[in-house]
Amino acid sequence: MGAFWFAMALGCAHHRVDDWTAVMALDTPEAYAAWLNDHPDDARSPLAEERIDTLAWTRAEVTNDVVAYQNYLLAQPDGRWRSFARIRIEALDHAAALADGSTLALETFLVRHPRGPLADEIRGVLDRQHYGTAAVSNTSGAYGGYLSQNPTGAFVVDARAERERATWEEATQTDTVQAWRAFIERFPDSTRASLAAERMSELRFSDVEIVVWLRSSWRPEEGRERAMMRLAQMVDFTVATSLREQGFGTRIVTRVGDGVAPPAPETWIGARKETGVLFIDVVEEAGPPVAGAGRSTRLAADLTLHAPGRRGAVWREHLETGSTATADTASENELYGSAQDRLGMAMARTPPRAADWAAR
Repeated sequence: MGAFWFAMALGCAHHRVDDWTAVMALDTPEAYAAWLNDHPDDARSPLAEERIDTLAWTRAEVTNDVVAYQNYLLAQPDGRWRSFARIRIEALDHAAALADGSTLALETFLVRHPRGPLADEIRGVLDRQHYGTAAVSNTSGAYGGYLSQNPTGAFVVDARAERERATWEEATQTDTVQAWRAFIERFPDSTRASLAAERMSELRFSDVEIVVWLRSSWRPEEGRERAMMRLAQMVDFTVATSLREQGFGTRIVTRVGDGVAPPAPETWIGARKETGVLFIDVVEEAGPPVAGAGRSTRLAADLTLHAPGRRGAVWREHLETGSTATADTASENELYGSAQDRLGMAMARTPPRAADWAAR
């Protein structure tokens, strides 16, 4: 009886040897996996597992693409070749990103391999691309975008210099107080900062409010309103036109003084910080017609240019003209219109200049 069981055991052992020989002859991952399933506790199980790993790696190497190496890692997460698989994946992604060359491809590579050995090279390529894009745009905003995106990039020094230059050129083209102030705030240590401050001072009062004050004590209410309208038109055609040609913005405000002297021009400045006031005090001397004596109209105007933060006027001018008529039939409008026209011509000859506006 003992001999029978010994023979059975020997037969089983022989069968298992034959199975292993057949698996090795097939030498495929599937054959070894099937053998392991049937013989999980066999002493040769480690050999089968190692062979499965090697064959899976060989297949991935033959295919040599990202998907193949990813499949190897999925199938063999603890495989002997897992580090090599990751290196091959990064190398293939690296080659593909460089061949594509787009920002999206390069940034996608960094998302997949942020700390890989090839990441710094890709960051360098991206850095050059970002700076090249900024250089093509050649604007302060573009260079600022590069500096925000690449604070430690290889072109930081160049980008800062180009950003300053572009900001200066943009301020020069815009030539406004706001543009020059922005330049000074952004580049306080620039060698151009003093020039920007000087130009900002020249443009600080680029908006001019023109106040026309008519002192007239004898005209009826309706006549005063017509007089003010004509005065405003005259100022607009002379002084305001001249200022606008110099790049100033203007706004005309008219007031009727009823013979009362105007308040000090400085009071019109008020809280304005970047608006100047051109005060025109027009004194009218005329009277109703006297039979046989004719009539005369005299207009005198004092022009004073005031700027916030400065004491006194930066520009003054006194103009005087008049018109006379001996015929009783000469109309009031003719007399007054003639005097106004002469005053307007005088204003046109002596308008305030930008240099006066910027005078220290």
